[in-house]
Amino acid sequence: MNRHLRVADTSARANRLACTAMTLAACMVLTLVLNAALYAAPKPPAVVIVKSTLQDDGWGLPSEGHAVAAKGSRVFVAGTSSGAVTGKNISIGQYKRSLKWDGTMGWDGGSNQDDEIFDVAIGRKGEIYVTGYITQGGAKEIRVEKRLKDLGPNTSTTASGAVSGDDSGRAIILDKKGNVYTVGRMAMYGWGTDIWVAKYDPNMQPLGNTTIDGPSKGSAGANALALDSTGNLFVAGYRPVAGQGQDIWVGRLDASFNVVKEAYVAGFGAGNDAAYDILVEKKDVYVVGTIATEAQGLDIWIGKFDNDLNLIASATYAAPDGHDDFAYAIAKGPGGRYFVAGKVATAASVDDAWVAIYDKYLRQVAQTTYSSAGVHDDAVYGAIAFSSGQVLVAGRTFDPAGNANVWLARFKGTRLPAVKKPVAPGME
Repeated sequence: MNRHLRVADTSARANRLACTAMTLAACMVLTLVLNAALYAAPKPPAVVIVKSTLQDDGWGLPSEGHAVAAKGSRVFVAGTSSGAVTGKNISIGQYKRSLKWDGTMGWDGGSNQDDEIFDVAIGRKGEIYVTGYITQGGAKEIRVEKRLKDLGPNTSTTASGAVSGDDSGRAIILDKKGNVYTVGRMAMYGWGTDIWVAKYDPNMQPLGNTTIDGPSKGSAGANALALDSTGNLFVAGYRPVAGQGQDIWVGRLDASFNVVKEAYVAGFGAGNDAAYDILVEKKDVYVVGTIATEAQGLDIWIGKFDNDLNLIASATYAAPDGHDDFAYAIAKGPGGRYFVAGKVATAASVDDAWVAIYDKYLRQVAQTTYSSAGVHDDAVYGAIAFSSGQVLVAGRTFDPAGNANVWLARFKGTRLPAVKKPVAPGME
């Protein structure tokens, strides 16, 4: 007799003993309840929300979070708020680890036009570094700023391309010495925009920069960067390729910003494929973004490369609605699992925030969506993971009045199975 039959037999004897003191009808009900509990299917793995907060910029104006960083008990959310006269304003929100709001610092770039920041990093002494753009005379210029830990007086620099255009910093990190690396896009003659890479010392003095154009005419840009343990710089974004539109691009750069290795990933047709975040480990490089497919428009894309940028594996995810879906962030969780976050379409003009867990073999373990009240476009743009196994995400949802607010939320996985290596077909 196998184990399951022995358990069932034991339960049956328990049922009979319980029934001796009951009426027949009560006994039948008890038996049905006990058997249902015994043979109930186990609950599947899940991603659940632990806590969240919705916060405007402090003045009741629409706002959204683009990136999140934490150090000690402090959490910073970088993004934008909207002024009635000044257009979009740069915004940095401060929070406790409990997600209690501790104030927002917002400022205009100086011309009452749109200004935004897209990423934030925290220095060794608690100083804050951000990157984005300000608008001057109708043209966007890259903006990189350093602020004290209380967000006080800043040291900033701007950079602009050869022509007035859509310049923007998109991601920023620090190395072990406190040097600042940032990437984005810069407008150039006849080519739209190029990938832009720059390095500054801790006091924001320039140490070098470069631009990288595409192999064909069209716009290129970088959305993410990461350093490995030996100082190699990995950059992810998009570049135009003749006949293929815009492809996902990942590059490994040396200390002089020369491209040593690179990889392209092309979706269906001449689509707008792009990488939005990158995570570098000792042997592997994980990249997330969006890729064009024949049937579903743009799908979420996750790729795993080795350090020489050979593609090892990839996966896509399409929400059932069949419209465009995006992965904007990846963060490493415990036990060989990764949090991936972004947005998925639920109708032609409506998006839900999306958080999922994948294992190191790019199998989706669990996923969930979050939707604010009403018909709105909710999204997650940034994510960081904690040693507790939870992930903290920042993005945008809407309040009951329909105004966009910064959304900060913690998620965790439950009932997660052990990560096991896939078994080859026929070897089960």
